[in-house]
Amino acid sequence: MNENVTRNERLLIQWYYAMVPLAQRGFRYIIVVMAEFLLLSMLDDLVFHNPGMYLVGLIAMLAIVIAFTFVKCYALLASRVDLNRKTWNSVTGKARAARRRKTEVAQDDDLDDGKRRAKIGRRGTQSVFTFREDTDGLMRAAWRIAEPLGIPLPDPKRFRRVVLAAALVLLAAVYVPHYIGRAATMQRQTEVAAQTTRAIAASFEEAGLDTFAPDPTDEHEKVSYYVTGDIVDEMGTETGSVRVDVDNAGRVIEVWYSIDLDPAASAADNLARIESDLALMHGAVEAAEPAALVPGLVTAGELPREFEDAFIAADMKEGFSLDHYDVESAIVDDAELRFMFVAGAEDTWDGSDECYVSLTVEVDDEFLMESLPR
Repeated sequence: MNENVTRNERLLIQWYYAMVPLAQRGFRYIIVVMAEFLLLSMLDDLVFHNPGMYLVGLIAMLAIVIAFTFVKCYALLASRVDLNRKTWNSVTGKARAARRRKTEVAQDDDLDDGKRRAKIGRRGTQSVFTFREDTDGLMRAAWRIAEPLGIPLPDPKRFRRVVLAAALVLLAAVYVPHYIGRAATMQRQTEVAAQTTRAIAASFEEAGLDTFAPDPTDEHEKVSYYVTGDIVDEMGTETGSVRVDVDNAGRVIEVWYSIDLDPAASAADNLARIESDLALMHGAVEAAEPAALVPGLVTAGELPREFEDAFIAADMKEGFSLDHYDVESAIVDDAELRFMFVAGAEDTWDGSDECYVSLTVEVDDEFLMESLPR
């Protein structure tokens, strides 16, 4: 390499030469980076159950996109407005001088001085070191300067592949500690949730309910886990059910009761059955004393007078539903109650038709989503 070439001049030529193929594929690389970000975000949501966007990953993706956009814009500007003009003109003059010296050495001895100078002049005119054409012209101009000065140039294909690979690895590396942290958080959450579900399951079994409770530590769920308890008669038929949903903080977030009815029985008999089975199942929920998102989720378990009156007056062939808009007492300690009577048809009752009453104790969906542990 020519000893007169400064470090800044050498870096400028190498940068211009490598920048062009990188800039030409800038938008393509941006799409690839954004696709990787989408994939990492999906993995964060589906596998590591992150309830929100990972902000650091978003910032890293935007920084990489801005970097590729900058290179693209820089290449366009450099090829049109002569950026770094002072350094460029300096190294251009040195390249002309170096090429002139090489030409003089290679010149045949039998050429006279006039012919030799004319030939040198033509070559100097043909080797115009300017790049106000397009980005390809910028790359060609950098090569024409590097060649006589002996400036080593990077392999453009390898350079752009290395840059893209580095960007992808950098973005992925940002997510690694986050994934590790989420995995540890998920393990802690399942252990907390398991304590609550086990306590509820034990209470259900003590109350004589047929209990089913998947172990939260077997698989982490994004929103909730559940415990069910069924009332089973002497014939082995389920006549009532209770389901309790527990979030990753070990809190009850919803309770659902269901009691099967007999369409052939009177409304009064069915109502007595509802009250008896509901008292049994609700008592089992309260006995577990679980933590709850709001108190009413575990304390509410009685039918209001409005529901009893509507049930007694209802046709067993027609169902109805009531919620907090219909029943003023359906809001208990920040929990909302929803009642539903699904009617069966007495004249076609064959044991498979649905006829039941359900009571759902829940909170507003928006409040629930805001309260989910992170």
